[in-house]
Amino acid sequence: PPGPATQPQQSMKNLLLAAILPGLLIAAACEQPCSGLEDSNRGAIAGSYDFGTCFFYANSLQGEQLIRNATEFSNFKQNFLKNCPDSGRLPAIDFSRHMLIGLNTQTTACNLAYDREISHDTAAKVYKYTVVVQRCGECGTKFRDPNWVLGPQLPAGYRFEAAVRYE
Repeated sequence: PPGPATQPQQSMKNLLLAAILPGLLIAAACEQPCSGLEDSNRGAIAGSYDFGTCFFYANSLQGEQLIRNATEFSNFKQNFLKNCPDSGRLPAIDFSRHMLIGLNTQTTACNLAYDREISHDTAAKVYKYTVVVQRCGECGTKFRDPNWVLGPQLPAGYRFEAAVRYE
């Protein structure tokens, strides 16, 4: 019958446990659903814009992008979506009422949610698009999103600001 573990055997077991346990904890953390995280659009946002199969190409956005009219949208498609075979079948935008706004975010997490809001300050004549990225966990999974939304047309004399906050 095997006797009690010898000192070298016990040290080896401790070493294996010390090596495996952190990996198991990290894997378990990455599998957590991070409950309660949901994307939201608030304020003056009319809705998210879905590029469908062209999302990969529209995701190459750097910084912020305002598309105020059909001509600017056509130029955007020629510059960014020219390799997408479905670029001619994107959802229509009523530019008399809306503009298309994108604000790129990049981060790492196990899971995340985007809280997007367009607010306006009539005294300062500013429209502000804010994206709050709520992150959960430290898995190292890379997330990138251009956060395309439809917002109201910018009134004459107003300026536009954009901000990203990571939590």
